[in-house]
Amino acid sequence: MQQKETNQLNFVQLERCTSRDWEITMGKNKKQLALDSEKLIIKEKSDIPDQFHSSELQAFEALRRRGVAMTFADMISWEAHERYLQQLTSHLRTEPPPNFMRPTLPQILKADRQVFLYLIRIGVDLKRQPDNSLQLDDKIFTALQSYEVGFHLLPLPKATQPAEKQSQPAAGPSSYGGNKGNWSGGRPQPYKGKGGGHGKGKSKGGRSVLPTFLLGRDNTNMDMHGRRLCFNYQMAKCTDAPDGGECPRGWHLCSRKGCHAPHPERDHDHKKK
Repeated sequence: MQQKETNQLNFVQLERCTSRDWEITMGKNKKQLALDSEKLIIKEKSDIPDQFHSSELQAFEALRRRGVAMTFADMISWEAHERYLQQLTSHLRTEPPPNFMRPTLPQILKADRQVFLYLIRIGVDLKRQPDNSLQLDDKIFTALQSYEVGFHLLPLPKATQPAEKQSQPAAGPSSYGGNKGNWSGGRPQPYKGKGGGHGKGKSKGGRSVLPTFLLGRDNTNMDMHGRRLCFNYQMAKCTDAPDGGECPRGWHLCSRKGCHAPHPERDHDHKKK
């Protein structure tokens, strides 16, 4: 309603489009002092944390909740917004060309953000026109078909197969282990699992892609969308991003297989209870 009154469109982050269930279960009332008519009174302030989305369904529901708010503010018609969501999310199901992948959820969300940046740049009018029409009903599709938005929806090429592994040099001085010669190249050693078989979370060479403290509990190093997970976050030792966010080491989601909720893996069993 503030956007409608000021006639200035703003982009609302999906994390702020919380559901009513989330507000009831996660909302907290904080008491604070306030000055009212030269009197100090205690007021309660509702504090609702952001609701992070870790799946396509959760993101779609957040987009739809934003559309409900825009419709109630009389900024866009419900039919136009539903058609916009269908066209935007249809790229997740479009068959890509050979050797390319379908657009991912992060690409869809970047395209949605670019749509609003386009509309803000051209200065769309949020008020009803003299003919009782709404500019957003048409302009939102013009923005969706623009080059800036289409750039984010392009299919990405699949990862190429790694080249044949070169033979290791003869034993000699290396970056690790003195003259043992069992590891070279100046790179950090990967995590090593127990034994040499092909167990869960292990590569063909017997080296585990998971740290030791995550082994034996059905953990993975990527979520269902193929995004890398932050290992430090699993022990609640990373503060570079909030729960459900992304830091330079990966996403802050639970590494337990089939979960990937916005909480550390060490709290998985507690959260489940």
